[in-house]
Amino acid sequence: PRWGALARSPRALGIALIATGLMCALPFFVPLGNPISGAALVCIGLALAEDDGVMAALGFVFTGLTLAYHAAFAKVVWAGTRLLLANLTA
Repeated sequence: PRWGALARSPRALGIALIATGLMCALPFFVPLGNPISGAALVCIGLALAEDDGVMAALGFVFTGLTLAYHAAFAKVVWAGTRLLLANLTA
């Protein structure tokens, strides 16, 4: 097992699984959102199955990318909505 201590940290893996699962279950379309989330889930699942810390670290990286991507997408949608509403009321 590579970096076994990282693969045996249930709180960190659980938080990553919950965050990624919530991003997968969003009720609206986010372009290319689910493949990144799916990669994180696969890496974390392999880390749990094989007790591999390198895969856990990769899963954490993909989880961070998922959260950053969804946050950036939400910011763009919010700004576009505000701009659209401002133009409609003007």
